[in-house]
Amino acid sequence: MKKLGFLFAFLLLHPFASAQNPLVGKSAPGFTLEDQFDKKTNLRFPNNQPTFLLFSDRNTQSAKQADQWGTELVSEYGQDIKVIVIAVTGAGAKLVKNKVQNGFKNSDPILFDWDNEVATQYGYVDKVCLVVYINKEGKVEAVVQGPYSDDKYNQFTEKLDEALDNE
Repeated sequence: MKKLGFLFAFLLLHPFASAQNPLVGKSAPGFTLEDQFDKKTNLRFPNNQPTFLLFSDRNTQSAKQADQWGTELVSEYGQDIKVIVIAVTGAGAKLVKNKVQNGFKNSDPILFDWDNEVATQYGYVDKVCLVVYINKEGKVEAVVQGPYSDDKYNQFTEKLDEALDNE
């Protein structure tokens, strides 16, 4: 029984989770969330460009991981992609919603998932970032969680590179 528990934990926590995420190869779920300026963003797929969703919670490590993934993606692909940052706040943060939003007033737009509904749909796990690549056709191509590494990044962006080469 211990072996099964270890195998399950390994599969669940493996840093490159594309193979385990049930959304890979399927249509990405659309959603509507508000940013820190109370502006609603309604995302539906397919979209006119490849989209990356960066999920992180209030854990400092998670936020740093998402920031590094986003920085690397924007640095390499720039205007060829759309990067959406989603703060997985949890219902408790709703009690101090204004304070949380005010803390991000000087930032680029960040969408807030106050009830963790969108994060749950995409398979978010607490305290690590989750990065989801959705192609133009609206299919989830790859999912990765946890800290950035060159190897994970190269595996993760392989399909995007192929798609951009074929345009």
